[in-house]
Amino acid sequence: MARAASNIIYEPMDELWAGTALETIFFHELRVYNEYGKKHRGLFFYRTTQGSEVDFIIELAKQKINKPAEIICIELKYSKKWKPEWFKPIASLQERK
Repeated sequence: MARAASNIIYEPMDELWAGTALETIFFHELRVYNEYGKKHRGLFFYRTTQGSEVDFIIELAKQKINKPAEIICIELKYSKKWKPEWFKPIASLQERK
């Protein structure tokens, strides 16, 4: 819809548009599943001080007094091949425990 509203619907889609669209659709599906399934899970993102980010953080279990929160980190990329440097923001988050 955004491409149609921008009057570029018939132009070839570049990777930036495709990546943004993929993240948007994935976020929408996560929210729908969370609400429809009454999961009540926190949905977050994480950004490092250098500007790198983790696209989605899903809280499976809240933090307890003697137990850390259980989370899943998802880094979503529109690419044919995974690049190891894309994992660095998740590793940065993991180091903060």
